[in-house]
Amino acid sequence: GVRVAAAQACRDESGRPHSLAARLHGALARSGHAAAPPPHRQPQDLERAALCRVFLAAARTEPLLVVIDDVQWADQASLRWLQALARRLAGTPLMLLTAHSDAAPAAPGDHITPCPLDGEHTVARHTLPLGPLPDPAVGRLLAEAWPTPADPAFQEAAARAADGNPALLRSVISQFARHGRTPTGDNLDHLADCTAEAVRRRTRQTLTVLPEELHGILRVIAAAGPDCTHPMIAALAGAPAPRALARLSGTGLLLPGDRPAFRHPAAAETVLAALTTESREELHARAAAWAYRTAAPDSAVARMLLSARPAGAAWAVGLLRGEAARHRTT
Repeated sequence: GVRVAAAQACRDESGRPHSLAARLHGALARSGHAAAPPPHRQPQDLERAALCRVFLAAARTEPLLVVIDDVQWADQASLRWLQALARRLAGTPLMLLTAHSDAAPAAPGDHITPCPLDGEHTVARHTLPLGPLPDPAVGRLLAEAWPTPADPAFQEAAARAADGNPALLRSVISQFARHGRTPTGDNLDHLADCTAEAVRRRTRQTLTVLPEELHGILRVIAAAGPDCTHPMIAALAGAPAPRALARLSGTGLLLPGDRPAFRHPAAAETVLAALTTESREELHARAAAWAYRTAAPDSAVARMLLSARPAGAAWAVGLLRGEAARHRTT
């Protein structure tokens, strides 16, 4: 058979050296492997090469599968050790399985790859992009959380809320269950509230790992709303939109497609909430002025102006009056 040593990296421990390596070392020690290391020996007591030898020696005695989930949160010391281990896989019955979320864009030196001197057939390499969570899987997760089956209306609403993201769905289910709610159609409003709170929490977590220039991109998209365009991003954020949006595509914050937009209003609200009131109003004013100069629809410009600081510009006053008159007659 194959022994398994598995661990999940934790964002809260990403600054603690060797924290992930300690989890894997402990998992190997508890696995019952014939060559398992003594549990009292800690990874920080071993140099990187020596720690590699512990896992390679175990694999040569009995095939070993090393599994790391959320490797994007690995501390740097553990990540460098995993990279060193990957370069030593040739000729060893050891499989290294890592799962990585694009929520935290990887730096150029953070990839885990086999030794470049090994041929393609020496160490087999596979990358499997994961698709969105299918509806039947949503039903299975709901069934694991409650002893009674979820109402079809609730399951459908939960699938829409998760939008294919299993981590978000688990967060929503956990919060919903903590409130003592049951998965019935009568609780759809509570499901929406839990979803918004889960989105806000995940957005705050994502923002902590994104570089500041990407924060600027997200702020422009949040301020402009559904009328955001690539030229507006370039003008207001000072960054090429296609490249920035490609870097943000894995965060799960934005919808796919050519027009930049947030998946959930709560994410946009969270991005803007990080700004001071003055900065937020100034950003809306700049977005409205740019949209007006580029002949955006009056309704779009008016929506941006409503959140902007009052400037008293003649064009803004005239546009808001015109939109108010149009709404009175429709």
